[in-house]
Amino acid sequence: MLGSIKIDLTISIAYVGGIGFLISMLHHLCFWHLPLYPRTEYYKFVRDLIRARLIKFTKYPNYNGFSQWKKVFRFIKTLGDSSALNEKSLWRIINIIWHRLRAEDPELERINGRNDSLTDLMHGNGSSLIAIILSGATSWIYLSYYQRYIERGYQFDNNFICITVTVFSILLLSHYISYRYTVLNLNRFVESNLFHALSIRANSREKWKIKGPLIYHLYRR
Repeated sequence: MLGSIKIDLTISIAYVGGIGFLISMLHHLCFWHLPLYPRTEYYKFVRDLIRARLIKFTKYPNYNGFSQWKKVFRFIKTLGDSSALNEKSLWRIINIIWHRLRAEDPELERINGRNDSLTDLMHGNGSSLIAIILSGATSWIYLSYYQRYIERGYQFDNNFICITVTVFSILLLSHYISYRYTVLNLNRFVESNLFHALSIRANSREKWKIKGPLIYHLYRR
């Protein structure tokens, strides 16, 4: 089959495997930069942890001028409800706390495998959502090119158009709902287990040999 087609197409086939990396890259771009794209959100959770006195943020900045002092005062003013941090920062903080507590809490270590599988499932569903969107866009571009340059004036059958649009819409909606559900499931899984682990840490002297909120030292430029 390869011998009967053009050489430029055979070369492109060697790079088909890279499409998966492209889809994964687009998924991450949408995850962090597209407001309508479902993603993990921990702002309310961190705020609840602060109010429950299970975590406390502190910061020791380097002072190098009056402007830095104003930034420090503004940061301290908003630190109580963690509004000085965005979702990207909170995502990193939650991951750091989770994996640091694994060494102290055997129960958290036991369920970490489930956390990894939910994370992989979320990434896979998000990549599938991007793939179905790209497939629809690619098909539309090709059909437009076919109608304009290959078979000029060709009219597609209305039944074909209706069936294609219906199937694509069903697939898109199914992938979106599946991805959104896995994001929500991962969010609740992390929140429930981390709240439980921090509660035990804050109230049990025998196991943790310390009582009070977990102190997290922030490093922000």
